[in-house]
Amino acid sequence: MRPSLFSTLLVVAFAQVTAPILTAAEGNAAAAKLSQAAPAAAAPGYFRFPALHGDTIVFTAEGDLWRVDRKGGVAQRLTSHPGQEMYPSISPDGKWLAFSGQYEGPFEAYVMPLAGGLPRRLTFDGEGATVRGWTPDGRVLASTLAESTLPNRQLIAINPSNLEREVFPLAQADEGAFDADVVVSAVPADRLAKLCSATLRAADRRLAHLEEVGVSP
Repeated sequence: MRPSLFSTLLVVAFAQVTAPILTAAEGNAAAAKLSQAAPAAAAPGYFRFPALHGDTIVFTAEGDLWRVDRKGGVAQRLTSHPGQEMYPSISPDGKWLAFSGQYEGPFEAYVMPLAGGLPRRLTFDGEGATVRGWTPDGRVLASTLAESTLPNRQLIAINPSNLEREVFPLAQADEGAFDADVVVSAVPADRLAKLCSATLRAADRRLAHLEEVGVSP
């Protein structure tokens, strides 16, 4: 018996409907294989400004701050603002994180819980405040141009609780740290260029450790 035109159209329509279903299934299987292989092909991260306290490392990557255990593992993103966050420093008690953030124009000093949370602004200088560390009594050590009548930086200590600041009487001091006797050791800005190579070598060693333990932001 010769098939009718209606039967022929029905067979063609059935073939057009079933064929894409098989193609989609095959495509899903291929996509699953690609997703499984993707992590192995991921590009290595670019980590900067590492800060270490105990077993915790905080660093900058992709313009944000990340936290990871010094033994390695998957890093946790602490910030996600479009502006950049740099120069993290962990408080002596390990509870707070100070950093320089570019949220409203120039870089200013901020502080936030190390466990994560909203940053709180510490400076309103408009002069690019750079966090340099902490004092033993829990104040944030920062460098700013706002406290100098000359175009030079000055070290200050900021109380995160009430924003009171102390200006250290050290001319042109841009970086500093406290020793066990609470004596500040400052680096004049004009000597920083001589120390750059040594600082970069030390930073490279710390960042190489992140790569070795398998940090993956």
